[in-house]
Amino acid sequence: MSKEHIDGIDFEIKRRRGRKKLSIFIDRDGNCEVRSPWNASRERIFRFVASETEWIHRVQNAKKEKLTYRVSEEKTAELREKAKLIVPGKIEYYCRMMNIEPPVKITITSAKHRWGSCTDKRHINISLYLMLYPEEAIDYVIVHEIAHLKELNHSKKFWSIVESVFPDYKERRQMLTK
Repeated sequence: MSKEHIDGIDFEIKRRRGRKKLSIFIDRDGNCEVRSPWNASRERIFRFVASETEWIHRVQNAKKEKLTYRVSEEKTAELREKAKLIVPGKIEYYCRMMNIEPPVKITITSAKHRWGSCTDKRHINISLYLMLYPEEAIDYVIVHEIAHLKELNHSKKFWSIVESVFPDYKERRQMLTK
């Protein structure tokens, strides 16, 4: 593993045998790691990071803001209100799009490590802290939980439901990694 820097981004490179694609992982503190095939050239890795700088900065800023909001009750209240305004409409929209019966209940939680959940009673819970992330990530979590209304597991069938709405769901999910 080596420490590198480009376009205002500090990152580490982790090379793995058997890995086929480059990917970027940003932990909950905003540290950036590039996961690379063993034989990827340094130039290829740097081109990849340079092409993703806007996304990296956006996710890092969201994660830094999240840490700030954890300590401020006022900011937490703002996030809760934002979630109450945004989440129900998004759930309604995607339920219609996916032709899935809407949930019985929608709850905004203060969970810090679980973005969403769905119960067997058709209740969807969404964390107010999800509002700190890009819209692509918010929409992914909502579609993920709606898919659980049809498949209450993580089977291939479940993932095919998610993928039917977001073929790029893996990239969206990665925005939320800790």
